Amino acid sequence: MEDAQHGARFVIIGGSSAAIKTAHGILKRIPKAHVTLINPSSKFFYNIASARILAKPNAFRPEQYLANIPSPLARHGLTSFLFVEGLATAIDEQHRVVKLANLDKIPYDYLVIASGSTTQSTEGLDSDMAPWKARQDGQTLERIMESQKNIAIARDVVNCGARSVGVEFKIC
Repeated sequence: MEDAQHGARFVIIGGSSAAIKTAHGILKRIPKAHVTLINPSSKFFYNIASARILAKPNAFRPEQYLANIPSPLARHGLTSFLFVEGLATAIDEQHRVVKLANLDKIPYDYLVIASGSTTQSTEGLDSDMAPWKARQDGQTLERIMESQKNIAIARDVVNCGARSVGVEFKIC
């Protein structure tokens, strides 16, 4: 547990908007807090604009929709923030640690789970679908570029459902 000298250890699983805002909020409001953010990729994919990104490849540069997660959080200092690029695979509540795929263990006093939801189809893994979410294998940009090429040569494109981020997508 925390002590007066070191402060509370927060572990955040996920690299979503909620995870990043939570990390900023903790670091801004809790003196001596230490935040560790765990995510499979160091890139945040602004997927709200994914339909536009895919349909208009020249309208956006990759750095506009794939942001570096650690950079803005690093301003809080190395003693306060740590980014771990890895996949959280288990939570040991008794020992208060998060276990990673590489067998590392990250201790915590407080745990925030902000991993969102991801399926094979939202990552574009099980079809010719475009990635609507960041891929866990770090290939988000490559998959976006591949989808942009497919859309550019398609005869018809149907995008329907789920408001600005269509979950049903067919390239003809």
